[in-house]
Amino acid sequence: MNIYSFYQPLEDWWPSERPLEIIDLWKKSWESWGWNPVVLGLDDARKHPLFNELDKVASQFPSACRSNIDRFAMLRWCAFAMAADNGAWFGDYDVLNYGFMPYNPGRPVTLCSRPTTFAISFAYRKQLDKFVGYFIDYKVRPSDYYDGKPHVSDMNILFDHMDDWSEEIPIEKPATAEVRWDNAALVHYAGAFRPLDQDRIQWMKQRPGYCRQNTT
Repeated sequence: MNIYSFYQPLEDWWPSERPLEIIDLWKKSWESWGWNPVVLGLDDARKHPLFNELDKVASQFPSACRSNIDRFAMLRWCAFAMAADNGAWFGDYDVLNYGFMPYNPGRPVTLCSRPTTFAISFAYRKQLDKFVGYFIDYKVRPSDYYDGKPHVSDMNILFDHMDDWSEEIPIEKPATAEVRWDNAALVHYAGAFRPLDQDRIQWMKQRPGYCRQNTT
């Protein structure tokens, strides 16, 4: 069974981010539990009939983040939709697998790590097309701010539509006192959770068993 993620290079990656190394860890962790990891990109998103319309809208939304991060985050849903005619799992490439086995839930499910959401999800094309429509139809609100700056992201918009999911299941964030992340089947190593004094790759490898062939 496939698990999809999305990657599009940015011109201004920070040296500490090392996305291709993170993707390599992601692939190894999911492969070791029976999945086939597939990384989609902008070329896959362009196959969606609403790509150009969404790209025009997303390019005009305000963002407190660096160049194109939020634009690409919205466009990735076009790529996910094109892969989901028969249902598909998809999500962030910084979610490592420690025992989550392939299965088809037969209904939309999102496994989220608040305050982010949709870290790993299962959905069908019809639902994902609806998400693309939400982005296109969205009107910027006075409350759309982040870190003191005007900001609209795919997460902001989709928070308003959590009822679209049949089930929302929390997954763990690493190394926080309130969660038992050391026993979780999935851990979301989002950059916002990383201690500033730790190398990101070493931080992601700190828990043994990020893939079954590597327990150190």
